[in-house]
Amino acid sequence: MKKTIVLILGLLFCFGNYVFAANSDSSRLDGKPASFNPGHITGYFIWQDKDGLHLRTTTSNEKHEFTGTIHTDGVFKDIFESSKGTNNTFNLNKDHNTIDFKFITTGGSDAIDLNLHRATYIKFSLSMDSVNIEPTNVYIGKKGWHPDNYKFTISEDDNLMEMGDTDTVIVLGDSPFFGWWNFPEGSYGPGPYRHGHHW
Repeated sequence: MKKTIVLILGLLFCFGNYVFAANSDSSRLDGKPASFNPGHITGYFIWQDKDGLHLRTTTSNEKHEFTGTIHTDGVFKDIFESSKGTNNTFNLNKDHNTIDFKFITTGGSDAIDLNLHRATYIKFSLSMDSVNIEPTNVYIGKKGWHPDNYKFTISEDDNLMEMGDTDTVIVLGDSPFFGWWNFPEGSYGPGPYRHGHHW
């Protein structure tokens, strides 16, 4: 019996940094982080609502460069990008499944809104000032919980454990994605489209 317990604990230790199965409200994706206050806090803010998935960058009025890559196994649809810096960049690949961006943010906020079509996961790799972002500066969902790493995958599918991916995988076991996750062709989720670029 003791050997069995030790084996189980050993397996949990091995996989503990690999997959976090979210079975409580602390890891829900829905709802804008309560701590999101443009110009008064620094970091990335990620959430979903009935209009789609949203990413924001903001700073406490100091200048920071935010760079990152967002990837999915499906297709990004109805993408809306809004940024104020003259040297900001936003690139969507030809397959519409990878976004690379650079936002130079000084107070205020820069934005990406999108929908996903036929997707089972979305991956983030986030940096600030050319350094991998500290997870404590990434706020997800209404409660603003933090991932374990600057590089993480959000999914409903725990079969990602079998992919051999080295990213942290966050399985939203009790937090189903809204309908934007597989919106029908031609549907528009993120909006309203104001003062930005609709891809």
